[in-house]
Amino acid sequence: MKKTVLLFVITVVMAAGAAYAQLPSQQFETWDDTSLRENGWIYYGASGAAPVDWAWSGGNGYIVSDLSRVVRWPDASCMDFYPAYCLKPVNLIVNPVIQIQVRDISPAPVQLYGGSIQYWIGEEVEVGGVWKATYYAFKQPVTIGSGWTGTILNLTTNPADWQLIYDDQGKSAADLMGAGLNMHGFRIFGGSSDPVGVLAFDNFAVVPEPAGVLALGSLMAGLTFIRRNRP
Repeated sequence: MKKTVLLFVITVVMAAGAAYAQLPSQQFETWDDTSLRENGWIYYGASGAAPVDWAWSGGNGYIVSDLSRVVRWPDASCMDFYPAYCLKPVNLIVNPVIQIQVRDISPAPVQLYGGSIQYWIGEEVEVGGVWKATYYAFKQPVTIGSGWTGTILNLTTNPADWQLIYDDQGKSAADLMGAGLNMHGFRIFGGSSDPVGVLAFDNFAVVPEPAGVLALGSLMAGLTFIRRNRP
């Protein structure tokens, strides 16, 4: 079973998706717009892809994923879970820095049973009437905290920094980073049992390296892509 089912299931959801704050090939998500709410972000559950929850607190929005609703992909033999991702293209060669805040809002501490959260990228494309797919995960884990905890990932094109999830196109992670990427987000991988808990995500950004950020100057000044204080 290929993950291409995600594209078909979420097409209707994405058709209602609205604009999000971004410069070309970049992405910024604060989830503070009450009209956009989760803004097209989804999880993979028992019925396929479905919108994540959206929450509002202290004048700020964020998305929430209840891990009890996230199922193994592509089948029960795999310890691979997809709690939050989107179908939005970005250019990771030009903008190789990923920023995210993750908070454990579980009634009891979240349990990943030895697993970790990773950033992943994917491409699904129809070639001659046949769907093809490629997915990779960046090996550096994302940090979870009891409060809003930020992680910065400096992506590279080094194959050693990426883990192959699936590929039937003969493409590398570097191939997807520059062109072809049409979905990305976060997965939980490597645990000994299904994860338990509730995770919140906020302040997601895909941006250039620091030198590139400085070069944008005042154009970037009004866009929030660093950690904000949250209640």
